[in-house]
Formats: sequence, structure tokens, C-alpha cells
Amino acid sequence: MTFNDWVDDVGGIKPAADLLGEKPRSVRSWYHAERAPRQRSAKNIIEKSGYRVDWSGIYQPIETARVKAEAPA
Repeated sequence: MTFNDWVDDVGGIKPAADLLGEKPRSVRSWYHAERAPRQRSAKNIIEKSGYRVDWSGIYQPIETARVKAEAPA
């Protein structure tokens, strides 16, 4: 499961932020692939999601977005 799928499952950015103990602004930036969570936050995501989200579910969508943004038009 991807991080975004998990956020959607728990009801959106604010509920996910509350569950994670993070600021909604941080969760929003991860959700929109504007930046990646630090490893400590990623580990927290994995644990709080009940291990439904894994490392690749967090970082692969962000890398995919980065590659698309850098691709020539």
C-alpha cells in the first residue's frame, strides 16, 4: 500500500497527521510528493499504519513524481 492510499483510508491529511503526531503541513507535503519524510517519520508511518505501508510505499511514489517533473517536455 502506498502512503497516499493509507492517508485516504484513514480519512485524509488531518486525521493522518493526528495519528502520526505530525503537522498537517508535513503530511500534505509528503502526500503531494513535494518532499520526502525523514527516516524517523517514515518508520513512524510504517508502524502506525500497522505495517500496511512499507518503505517503498513511502519513497517510490515520491521518486516517481521527481522523475516525471525532471523529464523533458
